[in-house]
Amino acid sequence: MKQTIKQLRRSKGITQKDMAERLNMSLYAYRKIEQNPAACEIKSLLAVGNELNVPITDIFLFHNITNSNNQHS
Repeated sequence: MKQTIKQLRRSKGITQKDMAERLNMSLYAYRKIEQNPAACEIKSLLAVGNELNVPITDIFLFHNITNSNNQHS
């Protein structure tokens, strides 16, 4: 099942602050990735995917489906 970055991160017991530190970025920058992964640089998404052990294609597919469903509600 595809999940959002936030859900994946939480399931592994990792805080946003921890992820930001692991990725060597500010907490603000990491939060932007969680909020809208489609607007982020590929290299940032690859790094997030590697940290969470998930392919970025899963992140994109779930994000696009979720946004599409919310727009039709």
